[in-house]
Amino acid sequence: EFPPAEFSFVFLTWRHARDFAGHHCKGAGSAMSEHNFLLIETIEKLFGDISAHGSKHTNQGAADTRINREAWQLLEDNAIPSLLVSEAAGGFGGSWEDAYILADAAGYYALALPIVETMLARFLIDQTGSEVPTGVIIPAIASTDRAAGDNSLQVRAVHWYSAAEPLLVQHQQDLFYANPEDIKVTNIRTNIAGNPVADAKISQARHIGKIADHHSLFNLGA
Repeated sequence: EFPPAEFSFVFLTWRHARDFAGHHCKGAGSAMSEHNFLLIETIEKLFGDISAHGSKHTNQGAADTRINREAWQLLEDNAIPSLLVSEAAGGFGGSWEDAYILADAAGYYALALPIVETMLARFLIDQTGSEVPTGVIIPAIASTDRAAGDNSLQVRAVHWYSAAEPLLVQHQQDLFYANPEDIKVTNIRTNIAGNPVADAKISQARHIGKIADHHSLFNLGA
């Protein structure tokens, strides 16, 4: 079992040049207090524990479409997927530098969990003013034009498609929710990291709001 979460993390806008573990090197980069170092060590402990308990890439040749729900709940308990969600909406209100630290740590520990995907999806939902849900939310970009009133969508290369609760689809500046029962997947494969990927046809999608152009998934690099 995973150790219980003791407190929520504050991600710090600082990074050692060598690797994530270099956060412990006092005197490197910005001046850090003992409290800052304690937080960094705790982040390392959480991700290290998750990695050691099985949520780590071990075989890039085969996709495991499941995620470790116990590990995911540990992340939720520490509000990690809500790093970019505003404080008013119950998140950290973190910066993009903080998000980079999170992505760097997830990559360093090779965590087989859709942490960054959900972080971006929750950020986009927050930008619409809608309530930000918990759970795994996977962002995707619609690949076809759609007529007014048409609630169907097609998307390509949906990462972690099987974990989506729901899928968050962007079409131009509009965002839609798609529930798992309304998604038909095809062309199932893996990406270079060994994560499951598929194309999808969505029969019904629910509009939740609009986002600014600079918050588009294209501009966020998703």
